[in-house]
Amino acid sequence: MTIEDLLTSEVPEDTKKMIRSLNKDAQELLIQIFSKDSEYDRYVRKENVIKKYVLDTSMKRELYHYTSITNLKKILHSKQWLIKRYNYMNDPAEMKWALTIANVLLVQNEDNQLIKSFNDMFRTNPFKDFYIWSFSLNNHNQALFGNYSHGEDGIAIKFNAQEVQNTLATTYAHGKQDPNKFQFGDSFVGACKVEYDIDVQKKYISKIVDFWVTAYKNRSQDQDDMSEIMKECMITLVFLSMIFKNPYLSQEEEIRFLVINKNSDAAIHADKIINGVPYMKAKLDNKLIKEIINKTGNNITTSEITKIINEMGFSEIDVTSSDLPY
Repeated sequence: MTIEDLLTSEVPEDTKKMIRSLNKDAQELLIQIFSKDSEYDRYVRKENVIKKYVLDTSMKRELYHYTSITNLKKILHSKQWLIKRYNYMNDPAEMKWALTIANVLLVQNEDNQLIKSFNDMFRTNPFKDFYIWSFSLNNHNQALFGNYSHGEDGIAIKFNAQEVQNTLATTYAHGKQDPNKFQFGDSFVGACKVEYDIDVQKKYISKIVDFWVTAYKNRSQDQDDMSEIMKECMITLVFLSMIFKNPYLSQEEEIRFLVINKNSDAAIHADKIINGVPYMKAKLDNKLIKEIINKTGNNITTSEITKIINEMGFSEIDVTSSDLPY
């Protein structure tokens, strides 16, 4: 496809003149937008990128949330889950990893105003009030057992992915299926696979940066198209920032449920704040927990865990031991 292929008879003459005045990179960018399976289509168009990383919970998938017996007691006693805001997670680089890579690439432009505009646009995105509930597809993850074995009481809690999705969507999206019908106070909910491969991360981010920079440099000639491209690039980068993580953390094998609040302002709309940490909360259904796996070498036995959950009214949960040798 060439730029002339886009300038059909339906396109007004002044628009044709404007498009022909764009530099070669900007014209190529417009061709990319209208070409199926182009690099823009694969690496920037938000619908395609989201589709790649969203976990299909309709399949019979089992997920495991790693925590401690101490936290389990609090969950069962309160009969609710607390889902933490993103910037209070264990990883201090949460939401910053992808932007850091982007800035390394942006420095090549040697344009301080361009870099500032890019970072300002990222910071003013409307999706900052979001919360993360972490899981793994691995039910015997030694790294996660070790991370949550405070006082040798680490456990893995088994869930059905579809039931978790239904619970969160009913609670936060208020049962709405179509995001286009969401109102302020509703939340986007979805399970995503975390991407740890640095080469894949750089591929996506480099394309986003290249297309954004091209649009930025040509916005004075084509304000509408270039502004829309910059916006889509930034929305995709923000989404990827939620799921791109440091490759050194790949042993976590994380699957995360994102709860993204749709707000009319820039404030934090948490359900609960504990010691300064914002949380969203969801009611614990008695049948949501399928199994509790006791870490090998724990000070507490499976029979003791069974007794605890029975006394709290959760007698239908299976309690098993991890198959890990140590």
